[in-house]
Amino acid sequence: MADMSVSKGGGGKGGSDAKLTASKGLDYDAIAAKLKEHAQGEHIDELTERLSGTFINYKKSIGNKRKLDFDQAEALGHQLYDALSDYIVSEHYKAKPEDAKVLKGLKGKHGNKLLDDLVSNAFKINRTQLIHSLKEHSESGKNFSSNYIQELMKRSLNEYHGHVQSHILGEITEDHVGDLKKQIEMYISKGNLDKKEYNSVRKSNDINRVLPAFVQLASTHYQPEEKKPEMKKAA
Repeated sequence: MADMSVSKGGGGKGGSDAKLTASKGLDYDAIAAKLKEHAQGEHIDELTERLSGTFINYKKSIGNKRKLDFDQAEALGHQLYDALSDYIVSEHYKAKPEDAKVLKGLKGKHGNKLLDDLVSNAFKINRTQLIHSLKEHSESGKNFSSNYIQELMKRSLNEYHGHVQSHILGEITEDHVGDLKKQIEMYISKGNLDKKEYNSVRKSNDINRVLPAFVQLASTHYQPEEKKPEMKKAA
């Protein structure tokens, strides 16, 4: 689940004393569009396909063995983690090929790959932990399958889903409660929703209640404004 905790903004206080202010310069339309796209989960589908493809290609390279020894489990772990790294570089950071080469060569604080730190932060699993899980599966004598890989990585992909959502909401602070409530009222009105269902949120000034409601409504009810055709100037 995404972490929706927010930073204290402009000296505002939490709970019922949260500061209700005018717009703080955020583009709520752009945020809502990203939330709706994010909610569709296409990035998780793509990651799942990448990891499955990596696993299948590795199995082919070792003769489609159903059981892997320790060395093979470790090699698979490195390839799966590298697949996450490649995704972070190309899709999350949108790095160009020449920049990706530079990123892959950078070292972190402890001499390990900087990309490994980024992957660990986004997916909440490090390279050593992934390899350890694969070696445990090898030691158990169980078969390696695409379903196993998907189940193994499920929690990490969910963590990444939350990581991306937190990134989308990153600039929102307690000072934005008033704006968020206006957005909520707009979605309720445009969607002809029952106001009574949202009474507690509408009356609240607690960011930890208002923000999840905004996320839920934006993810399901956001619709881009139709652009009106420009009027041609008379000659």
